[in-house]
Amino acid sequence: MRDLAELTGLIYDAALDFALWPRVLEEVADAVGAGPAALLSQNQITMRGQGLTTRLDPRALGEFYGYYARRNPLTRGNDLRTIRAMPRLKTLTDRDVVDKRELMASEYYNSFMKPNGMHSALMIGLALHGESASTVNVMRSAAAGDFDDDEVRIGETLQPHLTRALKLAMRLGEAGQTGEALAEFLDRSAHGVFLIADSGRVCHANSAAEAMLRKRDGVSVANEELAGATPDATRKLRALIAAAVSPSRSGGSLSLPRAPGRHPLSAVIAPVNREHATLFNLGPAAIVCVSDPEAGHAPPERRLRDLFGLTRTEAAVALELLAGHDPRAIAGRMDTSYNTVRVHLARILAKTRTNRQTELVRLMMRVVGIGG
Repeated sequence: MRDLAELTGLIYDAALDFALWPRVLEEVADAVGAGPAALLSQNQITMRGQGLTTRLDPRALGEFYGYYARRNPLTRGNDLRTIRAMPRLKTLTDRDVVDKRELMASEYYNSFMKPNGMHSALMIGLALHGESASTVNVMRSAAAGDFDDDEVRIGETLQPHLTRALKLAMRLGEAGQTGEALAEFLDRSAHGVFLIADSGRVCHANSAAEAMLRKRDGVSVANEELAGATPDATRKLRALIAAAVSPSRSGGSLSLPRAPGRHPLSAVIAPVNREHATLFNLGPAAIVCVSDPEAGHAPPERRLRDLFGLTRTEAAVALELLAGHDPRAIAGRMDTSYNTVRVHLARILAKTRTNRQTELVRLMMRVVGIGG
């Protein structure tokens, strides 16, 4: 563990580099002898939220906001008006909020905390944004015991630095408007497009995807994860998503059965790059593009643009490559220079997360074959 002065420096570095926040969480946890840690932003009325975690099963965050947040005795007494009246949020342990025996008797403790190695909590309040409160929560196992006064004081020492760094990071994120720009881009697609986080949670659905979900005919969301109409379809879909978010960064395609007499939906699952990063979401890990063959087909060029964010020219180069033309032939066919085509190809490879032209062609064959 580094000393608190070095940790404070890391905290302020994270204000400018979102990718450092998991490391900040680990070192804050180390400073107070804790294990799992989370940076959470939670609406105090709906109890919905988002966050970053470390030393915790990636599925735990989805389980928490999918079910347990509303059953958490540690937030049962939260009142938005009281929180807004505070000069600053507090640093508390679970014992400051609820009797330990009551906590240990709760469903939240026995079904969520205990299976995830949590027994005691230290909660460092940071800021209130509208109806959402942001906190850093660090947890200990039963074997490690409760947090003592010295460790609470460490949390209080770090609190103002964490608060300032969080506010700066959120302002920088808002200034970039990355999430809004991505959502606007996706909503132009006629296909149903879902962005998937590392945990498998659906973190965004465009307008076409939401319309599909409302119909509940072939695709749905269960426990914040995509599901098919049958257990087998759900298993296959989630297996491809897991492959896309794994270190192998693969993916694939499949048909999703619908009601009798209707053509199945066609889904393509692929990894995406991390250029669309925000503080609480370090970028979507995968994209699922669902096409309804009964709704008509978009041209191949549009499919590539929708799925990977290619420009018109980049999509045209990609399709020329798919047709079997090499870069020099493509330059001649498009009346441009060989070096310009190479630049376009480099951008296409980066956007599609592929390393070689052969790998890119295989990916495009799946994408262009949507609905076919």
